[in-house]
Amino acid sequence: MPKPVQQEGDDPDPTPYLFVSLEQKRIDQTKPYDAKKACWVPDEKEGYVLGEIKATKGDLVTVSLPGGEDKNFKKDQVSQVNPPKYEKCEDMSSLTYLNDASVLHNLKQRYYIKLIYLFRVFAPVCYDAAIQIGTVWKTETPWLYFLSFTDSVIRCKYQIC
Repeated sequence: MPKPVQQEGDDPDPTPYLFVSLEQKRIDQTKPYDAKKACWVPDEKEGYVLGEIKATKGDLVTVSLPGGEDKNFKKDQVSQVNPPKYEKCEDMSSLTYLNDASVLHNLKQRYYIKLIYLFRVFAPVCYDAAIQIGTVWKTETPWLYFLSFTDSVIRCKYQIC
């Protein structure tokens, strides 16, 4: 087990790694967006790609992909895109369209500019548990403690506790 790193002096300011700068927000909000045409479609290589709806015929949607190619998808495979004001948002529960593609895109965009994503609701619980895990970790059953902690987080999330 590696030795803990001893830090000297004050803790560095974590703000640049937690919040999107005002300048970056302005850049993101200038991107073109059409709520009726923009969509996410599945892609084997990227997971999801941004497409533009060209036509809808019954259960099939014709989408123009970034490479210039047009492809047909079933309606249930096409997901809506969030407005640019939600680009790299800090709380994904506030997204207008909360779908797999939007969540993946948001995490990916935050990762590219070195922003970490925190699920803030459980931050105090996780912090307390991390302190407790540090003291319990030396015991013979750390995984039982971890499973117990996970169970308590789930119970609090669904307000069972």
